[in-house]
Amino acid sequence: MISALVLQGGSPSTVFSDQDLVKRARMKLPVVMEIYQELSSRGVLNGHRPPRNVLELTDMIKPDKATAGPHALGRIYICNVEDAHPGSIRSFLEEKGVDFVGAMGTGAKMMAQRMALALDFTYGVIDKSILKAMLGKSALIMTSGGMVEHTYRRIEEYCKDAGAEIEVIRIACGESLKGESSPSGEGGAKLMTSSNDERTL
Repeated sequence: MISALVLQGGSPSTVFSDQDLVKRARMKLPVVMEIYQELSSRGVLNGHRPPRNVLELTDMIKPDKATAGPHALGRIYICNVEDAHPGSIRSFLEEKGVDFVGAMGTGAKMMAQRMALALDFTYGVIDKSILKAMLGKSALIMTSGGMVEHTYRRIEEYCKDAGAEIEVIRIACGESLKGESSPSGEGGAKLMTSSNDERTL
């Protein structure tokens, strides 16, 4: 936009791919697009469409499965803070040795603040948790309401696209830990309970 005039419409990847347009509008490229363009200019990402986020960019440059060695993926735990007890969350983190913790939404962030819990992720939580799981690390996502289902579906979507199998475990951290489950569709994301008899649904 220049002097309140719209120069071009379209998706972010389309707009930011037009370098002349970006210059004319005096815009700054997102870091992901800067890296993508640099790698493309070096012939590393020939034929790839521009990534929408860091996760997509990472997938573009990861080693081919045929040449990559065996690698165990990490787990992602999802906790609905609306039904959670701070002491149970802390006990769960200590028991499972969770590597990273993220919070989405005001309620989840306030819960973490009350617990004096240092958060590793406060934005881009789902994608960052997926990235860590792909490196074999575990992550707990604290959220609430409809975001619980959204989180699972986003991970499931990624697994289908990437051909990965990440264990997604919904936990109920009330006064005592208990399992919580719901059906999952076909694909790589495996929804499991948090009880001792964990099972793939």
